[in-house]
Amino acid sequence: MKNCTKSAIEKELKRARKKFPSHPVEYLDRAAIMVEEAGETIQAALKFKYENGSEKDIQKEAIHTAAMAIRLLEGF
Repeated sequence: MKNCTKSAIEKELKRARKKFPSHPVEYLDRAAIMVEEAGETIQAALKFKYENGSEKDIQKEAIHTAAMAIRLLEGF
């Protein structure tokens, strides 16, 4: 993983923790949040392929997904 991507994920994780300090306790809820972000990632990728979307939007949503995956894993 490139350092810029790693730092972007860390930055998003910090932002998410600050904005949503009381993340759900249940694994199902945590997983649902991660999957919602993954859905936004696939939407951005589809938009890139078929509607002249941007790679930047795909990267942004993938970073959100990665941050929520970390929050899911922190519950273990």
